[in-house]
Amino acid sequence: MTTAYRLPARLALALLVLAVMLAGAGQASAALGDRALREGMEGRDVQALQRKLTRLGIETTVDGYYGTGTKRSMKRYERRNERKINGRCSRSDGRHVKRQVRALRESGDGDEPPAPGSGDYTYGSRVLYSGNRGGDVAQLQRLLTRQGLDTPATGVYDARTKSNVKRWEAWRYQRANGKVDRNQAKRIRELANEGARYVKRAHVFPVRGPHDYGGAGSRFGAPRSDHTHQGQDVSAAQGTKLVAVHDGKVAFREYQAGGAGYYLVIHGRDGSDSVYMHMAKPGLVKPGAVVRAGEKIGRVGSTGSSSGPHLHFELWTPHWFDGGAAYDPLSKLKAWDRQT
Repeated sequence: MTTAYRLPARLALALLVLAVMLAGAGQASAALGDRALREGMEGRDVQALQRKLTRLGIETTVDGYYGTGTKRSMKRYERRNERKINGRCSRSDGRHVKRQVRALRESGDGDEPPAPGSGDYTYGSRVLYSGNRGGDVAQLQRLLTRQGLDTPATGVYDARTKSNVKRWEAWRYQRANGKVDRNQAKRIRELANEGARYVKRAHVFPVRGPHDYGGAGSRFGAPRSDHTHQGQDVSAAQGTKLVAVHDGKVAFREYQAGGAGYYLVIHGRDGSDSVYMHMAKPGLVKPGAVVRAGEKIGRVGSTGSSSGPHLHFELWTPHWFDGGAAYDPLSKLKAWDRQT
């Protein structure tokens, strides 16, 4: 007859404690996605989750402990990705987080985490404009800086960010509105990854659509009933967008019933004044406003003394009817036209 052998009570208890410790150590060193995570747990996988949530724009303290802050961040992640919202990270959730970070890194947007307090938006997921906050704003700012437009990565779409976006737009698109849509965000990222560097474009062509310079009557110096023509007429369809030809400050936004119609005068930083007449409606920028080359200022119209929709464009030495003189703008217009 065989007699069962019993371990001494103290030895059995010690072995049980050791087994529990080893099991806990194995869990604490698990990789993200190997186990479900919830509030109160800790380990390297919790730490990895916290890092990856921060990389995805959901700022999370990285301490390896699944506390209330991590639970709150996980709920934000679940809500953003339309997953079950419970503040827990299932194995499936963990793998999903890892895939998103991997895709972000491969796209070139995962080089560094967003700025503190940056929010939970992925770059390129929304239109960006003044007042926005988020990780996507911080990423935009870093991409602009990489292209030579120094923009602190604060995560806030402030006046400096808008100004640099306008500079980028005038450089690449020859128009500027200070907003970044999804396609533009993609292009900004592509150029940064290609190593492109910003080159200031001093002037752009004012009419953003099909146009025609007309005949002799449209030229500078052409005779009129009581004066000579002081600019160049550019015919275009009613409503065609007009942009500033150079950086400067708006000097006048007025209306003249028997002549210019709705018109705008910009004191350019290049030492010349530009004048835009017969616009469809009052200019979009007010006197005193600073504009960038390529920024939208109005639309082609036929207001005032006009026989059809066109832009009457003038260039003056400083300043318009204040010590300056008009000169023929045609050669410059054609040069800017070729660049567009």
